[in-house]
Amino acid sequence: MKSFSLKTKMALTISAVFVISVAFLTFFIMSNLEREYKRSLTDQQFTLVSSLVKSVDDKLSLIQNALIAGAARVPKQALHDSVQAQNYLDSKTGLLSIFDNGLFLLSQDGKLIAESPFLPKRRGKDLSFREYYQKAITSKGPYISTPYISTHTPGAQAIMVTAPVFDREGRVLAILGGSFNLMGNNLFSNLAKINIGRTGYVFLVASDKTIILHPEQQYMTNNSNVILSINKLLDGALAGIAASGETITADGLPVIASYKRLQSTDWLLGVHYPLLEAYAPFNMIKRYVILAILAGTILVLIMVWTMMRWFLQPLTIIARHMEESPSKPREQNLLPVTSGDEMGMLASAFNFMMIEMDGQKEKHDKLQAQLQQVQKMESIGRFAGNIAHDFNNMLTAIIGFGTLLRMDLNHDEKLRGYVEQMLSASDKAANLSRGLLAFSRKQVMDQRPVDISAIINNMKTILSRVISEDIEFKTILKDEQLIVMADSGQIEQILLNLVTNARDAMPEGGHLTIETSLTEMDDEYIRVHGFGEPGKYALVSVTDTGYGMDESTRQKIFEPFFTTKEVGKGTGLGLSIAYGIVKQHNGFITAYSEEKQGTTFRMYLPLIKAEISRVETKIAPVLKRGNETILVIEDNDQVRQFSRTALENFGYKVIEAVDGTDALFKFEEHKNDIDLLLLDVIMPKRNGREVYDDIRRLKPDMKVIFCSGYTGEVLANKGVLKKEMNFLSKPLSSNELLRKVREVLDN
Repeated sequence: MKSFSLKTKMALTISAVFVISVAFLTFFIMSNLEREYKRSLTDQQFTLVSSLVKSVDDKLSLIQNALIAGAARVPKQALHDSVQAQNYLDSKTGLLSIFDNGLFLLSQDGKLIAESPFLPKRRGKDLSFREYYQKAITSKGPYISTPYISTHTPGAQAIMVTAPVFDREGRVLAILGGSFNLMGNNLFSNLAKINIGRTGYVFLVASDKTIILHPEQQYMTNNSNVILSINKLLDGALAGIAASGETITADGLPVIASYKRLQSTDWLLGVHYPLLEAYAPFNMIKRYVILAILAGTILVLIMVWTMMRWFLQPLTIIARHMEESPSKPREQNLLPVTSGDEMGMLASAFNFMMIEMDGQKEKHDKLQAQLQQVQKMESIGRFAGNIAHDFNNMLTAIIGFGTLLRMDLNHDEKLRGYVEQMLSASDKAANLSRGLLAFSRKQVMDQRPVDISAIINNMKTILSRVISEDIEFKTILKDEQLIVMADSGQIEQILLNLVTNARDAMPEGGHLTIETSLTEMDDEYIRVHGFGEPGKYALVSVTDTGYGMDESTRQKIFEPFFTTKEVGKGTGLGLSIAYGIVKQHNGFITAYSEEKQGTTFRMYLPLIKAEISRVETKIAPVLKRGNETILVIEDNDQVRQFSRTALENFGYKVIEAVDGTDALFKFEEHKNDIDLLLLDVIMPKRNGREVYDDIRRLKPDMKVIFCSGYTGEVLANKGVLKKEMNFLSKPLSSNELLRKVREVLDN
């Protein structure tokens, strides 16, 4: 490929990656779909067989019961009088409508007494050799025979159903029989007419593999009515194991076969559905998928080649201009800058180079302007490097899921076009990310084991100079060491950024608290909070009592260049830099805030384990249900909805209040019913402690649980961290809430 152009190489490479990736994913998905498709067909067919078996058994049972009833009513004189016997049989119109091959009355020794319809010269004929006569005499019960060649309808295969005629002592006096013509219009012939698709069929086979019923009548002849023993699935079904699956018939035809034994006889009902027809729809889908992959490959090849040609055209122009510039007059040496992208930057750089070559003064002015911006550019570079890795991870998810979506939209060209545009944009974003990495010139961090509390303690003097005198600054540091692997300078940068933001949020003064503690994230914590990795962490909380933020602002604070400060008073990079540094340390940073109530930033850094210790896993106690009434006082709609749902699911009755004033109104309305207050500490109009004090005047023994997302210093000022107070820290899981509620109610 040395002689190929860059756009051709890129187009071929991306197309090859596309084909390989799509082919692998398609093979994996189609294999699973094919397996599920075959399983579904097999299960549906077996369900059909089970339904047919039940239907046939039910009908045979009704037929046998009708024949038994007819046998019980045979006049005893008819056993010795053929004329009377003939009259009796002819009168049984109901049985005659069922048995299309006639009714028969045989004597105890197997002689034909009478038959209907009547045929001459047959009375007294010896039929004792017939299997149906012998089985009926020996079993003394109803019996369904195997197929035999009928003499009543010469040459036709028939099945006889018999019922004994008893005397009062239970002795068999005669046999009443009803015969089906397998070629006639009855239960069995109708069964053979059932179509399974276009070529599938239903059949009956006896335990000796004799075909009783088949849509192809040549299989029911006396000479070729035995199935050869090559169908292992059928062999298993004949042995009593109902089965459904792929097999090969005696004719060598691959089929989906389903077999199940009838309860009324030892016959087996089977369904054969040729694989060629059964799998035809799925095979057609596979052909369409292959065509779609080929079409997609051609489309990707054309799009990439066209885009690369468009992208590289300005570069070709610049290169040609640079080659021709020595022979051009000075005023024609500068390139026209027509865009603000990388090509425009390259053209600008070329123009700058030419200007520098023309005069040292202009070069000096440019360098001086660049020096004035160097600090801001370095910050942008660090920011670009910090977000590039996470940005690429997000792009990986976008491209991956976009490709899967594209495969599911084979027949919707409009939506497929949208997906193609999304993937194309993702490729552009990936190129941009690589450019950011190159621009950032990321420095290697000097990570060493450090005590996070010691870093904060050493920074106290510097941080106190950053804030104004009307801000009370406190640190609450954990006594034991919290050792993390970190770059001290980077951690100091985070603290400086957070404290600076806190100062700007409190122009009229307030309280600033930095607190360290030890916390542990387990699977439940991660599931509830939506972030983290299992393990122990050093937790650094920076809390101010400033303006605070609404939810829409809080969700954007870590975005680059986002700021709520006036123009010229902030770059919008401080928190995005802090976020990137924490991520580089394999940590997490979150913000909790409410308008006019202050803000708390929490930074989680993984602890270094000095030695391996085994921590026993504590089995969480079983959550108990309750039926008490709880007043939930919470100004955040989502938190209130969560609390209500969790409590009601465990049997509690819930009354809601949206703020302190509403809480007092609801309590006065239901004070005799309420057993517990679930009370947010920081709320508009009246805070949680004030609400609790007012309620306690009305009901001194009222139980309460305070909730808040602020740190200990702020809550201590509100008077809710006293030893006797029950407190839950936000964010919290439903298990934590339910356990605490049950604990307080039971105590």
